Amino acid sequence: MSFQRAYYPAACYAQVNGERRLYVCGGYDGSNYLSSCEYLSMDTKTWFIVPSMSTARGFVSGALLSIGGKLFVVCGGYNMRPFSSCETLDVNTNMWY
Repeated sequence: MSFQRAYYPAACYAQVNGERRLYVCGGYDGSNYLSSCEYLSMDTKTWFIVPSMSTARGFVSGALLSIGGKLFVVCGGYNMRPFSSCETLDVNTNMWY
């Protein structure tokens, strides 16, 4: 992983084009809230860096919809301010929306 994630990341399992992946997005490293995102290929046991989210988020939730391969990183917060927003990653193109 590109960062030590001590607290509160979102983790979500996905299968993308037959590859089993565990996505880890956002979180808190004890000093900073994180916008970074990585995934672990469960097949090769290798970590891959994904482009960062537009917003640093701790205390987040993640969900994956198999239809269209979208990963949703939902809510979370930053410096004790809760968010009501969502960021969406297209896991086929690694583009955030």
